[in-house]
Amino acid sequence: MVQGQRIYLDALREADALVSAQWMSNLDITSTLWNAPLRPSDVEIEREFQRQADKSSIAFAVRLLHDKTVVGFTRFKTINHRNGVAEISIVIGDPGKGFGREALTLLIEYGFRELNLNRIELTVLSFNAAAIHLYQKLGFQQEGVLRQHLFRDGTYHDTWVMALLRDEWTNLPR
Repeated sequence: MVQGQRIYLDALREADALVSAQWMSNLDITSTLWNAPLRPSDVEIEREFQRQADKSSIAFAVRLLHDKTVVGFTRFKTINHRNGVAEISIVIGDPGKGFGREALTLLIEYGFRELNLNRIELTVLSFNAAAIHLYQKLGFQQEGVLRQHLFRDGTYHDTWVMALLRDEWTNLPR
């Protein structure tokens, strides 16, 4: 468990699949996700997603400290221990309350301190201004653009590649 001021990162539980299935069926939540499901999700699909975790990924539920309610999910995916690199992702069910920032701060700290990573990277859709702003506040820098990488709602969209290096993170004001 990794604990913050209002939330903590915790291992996934089987019951979390129900929450995940509800969120992955909600267009308000999935509209900014690159890998959004093409059809509504269900509990079995989400349970299978949880089971697919292996040595190259670590997934967490983001829970409120005061009542253990799930407010999000985050994970390291494609962890490359040899090179000290991992990609991260996050979804928050009710955005705008600061849970995403706190969860990412905890995740980044865990990655650099516990997993001994040197680089944490992510991809974000170019139209997701709120996420881009958050990532920049946390120290991530845009490294590239995957042009017309996603086709959604009749339009091609760019995907940004962003990353944060350990020495950059170490030098950030806290």
